[in-house]
Amino acid sequence: MNEEQAFLAAISANPADATTRLVFADWLTDRDDPRGEWLRVRTQLALGIARGAELTRLIEREQELAPDALASWFATDAPVWCLLGGGLPNPPIPDWLIEANLESWRWMIRFYDNYSGKSWNYLRGLQQFIVMLTGTEVAKLFRAGQSMLTFVVSTAEQHGLGQYDASVLLFASAGSPRFTTIYESPNRGKRTSAACDDETALRVHFGRFLARLWCDTRGSSSADE
Repeated sequence: MNEEQAFLAAISANPADATTRLVFADWLTDRDDPRGEWLRVRTQLALGIARGAELTRLIEREQELAPDALASWFATDAPVWCLLGGGLPNPPIPDWLIEANLESWRWMIRFYDNYSGKSWNYLRGLQQFIVMLTGTEVAKLFRAGQSMLTFVVSTAEQHGLGQYDASVLLFASAGSPRFTTIYESPNRGKRTSAACDDETALRVHFGRFLARLWCDTRGSSSADE
C-alpha cells in the first residue's frame, strides 16, 4: 500500500475524522497535486464553519476545482463519498438517499441477471462493470437505472428522469467498440461521448463523465446542505 492509498484507507475507516482529510490535503499540496486544495476546501465546507464572504469564496473555489479532482477519484476505488464530506456535519447527500441509491444498483444487477443465453453474452461485461461500481462509494452518490438496454446513472432522487435531468448513459455492443459512454448535460442540450473496448479505459471515461454530472447537478448545491 502506497502513502496515498494509506490516507484513503484511513479516511474510509473513520469518515468523521476531518483531521486526516486535512493532513492528506496538505500531503497532496506538498506534491503540487491540485486535488489537495480541493480536498481542503471541500472539508472546510463540510464542517460548516465558514460564514458570509468566506463561505461564498469557498463554494466558488470548490466548484472550480471539483471537476478535475472528482474525475481523478471517480475513476478509482477512492472513498469519494467520504472525500466529499460523508461522515462530517454536512454530508454530500442524506442517509435516506444513499440507501435508495444503493438499492437502485442492486436492482440493476438483478435486472441483468435475467438476460441469459449466447445472444446476451455481450451484456456480461456491462453487468460486471455495474457489480464493480456497486462495491465502491460511487453507488452511494448516484442513482442507477436503465432504458431498454442502456445503463443510466443520474443524481435524480426519484426513479425516472425528468426533461431537464442530466445523466450518464452506458451501453454495450457485441462488436467494437464494446462500450460507449455518453454524458447528457442538463436540459439535454449537449451530448459528449467516448467509446472503448478496454474496461480500464471505460473506468476513466465513466469517472470523467460522473464528475461532470455531479458538478452540473448535486455539486452546485451540496456545498451548503
